[in-house]
Amino acid sequence: MASQRHHQHICEQVSRKILKPLRENYGVDTSDAAIRAAVREHNEVCRILTEIGELRKLDIPPIYTCPKRLILPLLRETLEEIRTRQVDPEKNYRVRVAVVGSEIDDPNLIGLIESCGALVVADRFCYGSFPGRQ
Repeated sequence: MASQRHHQHICEQVSRKILKPLRENYGVDTSDAAIRAAVREHNEVCRILTEIGELRKLDIPPIYTCPKRLILPLLRETLEEIRTRQVDPEKNYRVRVAVVGSEIDDPNLIGLIESCGALVVADRFCYGSFPGRQ
């Protein structure tokens, strides 16, 4: 029973503190269909990047680097779009942090950290890694 209450609490918090502000302040479609589509798209990006990374590990890899001539036009377009975005008038945090550690199932941890003036920009709990540019 406690597990079900915990699940309901998380759903209510996500709905009220994340989905509602995204919808009301930014006009983001937060319908189930839109969220499921975003998750599918994110998962596909992750799957493709992981598969490309695995292919680079082969003894004789078919790819050594990203084909820059193919991705550069998309990167330029994305950069230009980001440059023209409207930003908040002032920052609402003191420091940006990445939270990493073992498995955690308490979303209040992020709330606690952010209530102290930090902005959690990334997290990795239990599994995963941050791909880097060396």
